[in-house]
This record gives sequence, structure tokens and C-alpha cells, in this order.
Amino acid sequence: MADTKSMLIMCDDYEMYDQLSNEDAGKVFKALMHKYGAGEDPKDGSMSAFAFFAFSVLSKQIDRSNKKYKAKADAGRVGGEKSGEVRSKREAEAKQNEANTKQSEASAKQNELPNPNPNPSPLSPSEIIDICADADTAAPQPKPTKPTRHKYGQYKNVMLSDEDMAKLQAECPTDWRERIERLSEYMASKGAKYKDHLATIRAWKRKEKPPDQPYKRKDYSDDLPF
Repeated sequence: MADTKSMLIMCDDYEMYDQLSNEDAGKVFKALMHKYGAGEDPKDGSMSAFAFFAFSVLSKQIDRSNKKYKAKADAGRVGGEKSGEVRSKREAEAKQNEANTKQSEASAKQNELPNPNPNPSPLSPSEIIDICADADTAAPQPKPTKPTRHKYGQYKNVMLSDEDMAKLQAECPTDWRERIERLSEYMASKGAKYKDHLATIRAWKRKEKPPDQPYKRKDYSDDLPF
């Protein structure tokens, strides 16, 4: 391997080198030093043909060595850069995880409240009963919501929910409107008030005389003195 300031001569072609005379060998070596050491063209042009051939073979051999060396160096540099990036990324992630852990621990400590009584004494039965009573009274049960009632009748004073209306229509399918109007007119004229208007209509219906019941004449014989 060699760079621009050094070179490595392989001994594979030793027999060819050995055939050079000392003078030609010196010229070849000097020409190689000019080319690869100083980076300039060889100045000695008095080499023999065989010496120039040896110079060409050595030059090509050195060029191949330089090319392989450069490729290997570039690959090593790229691999080193990637390894450095991975190492830097891992170090940054480790530092971030450590910072997150410290922040979580600090937040947990801030949320912890000191216990004013680290060694509480056991409660007596009466205290337990009082606590249970307070728990029962502290949370009152929500009141059931009443169904929404709508206004019906000519005077808008008969109040019935949707469920009440459905029951009335089922019980009085032919005259439910008349019964609502009758109650509305009666309440408007008499100033009467009822708590449950559906119950009132039902009560009026039960008091009515059945249409198919025959009229029974009153017997006054019991009222006679003889």
C-alpha cells in the first residue's frame, strides 16, 4: 500500500528486477521516487527499453495498490462515521431517558403530601359509627325526576304526561277528547284544582251510569204508614 508520499514495491516480479543492471535499477528507482515521492514526471529519460518496461510494471503495480488502499480507507472512514453517529445517538437517548426519569421522580415527590399523623391510633366503635353516619348524610340520593306534563283542553288547564295520555286513549278510545274538555271546562268555571288529572278523569268515569243499565223506578211503598 502507498500514498502520495510513499510506495510499497512487491517482490512478485523479483526475477525481472534482478535482470536489471545496477545503473538501470537505480534509474528505475529514481524515476519512481520522482513520480510518487515528489509527485512529478520522471526526469531521467536515458533509461533503456527494458528499464522503462520495468518502470511501467512497477508504476501500474503501485497505482493498483494506491487504489485499493484509498478504497479501504474510504470504507473505514465511512464505517467510522456511521459508528460514531450510532454511538452519539445512543448517548443522546440515554441522556434523555435519564432526564425524563429524574423529572418523573421530581414530579412524584411534589405530588406526595406529608402525613400529619404517621402513627394513627385505632378508632373506637362509636367513632366508626359516627363516620358511617356522616357518609350516609353527606351524599344525599338524587330525587327522581317527574315526567313532563303538557297542557290540554280548551282552557289549557288539564295537565297530562305522555304516559298519562297513552293510558287515557287506551281506556277511552272513543271519547277521550270529550273527557278532557269536560274536565277543562269544569275546572275553569268552578276554579277547582286537582292533583292528578288522569286520576280525576278515571274517577268521573267510574261514577257514570252504564248506558245499558235500565232505569229503576223508586218504590215508595216502604214510605207509607200502613
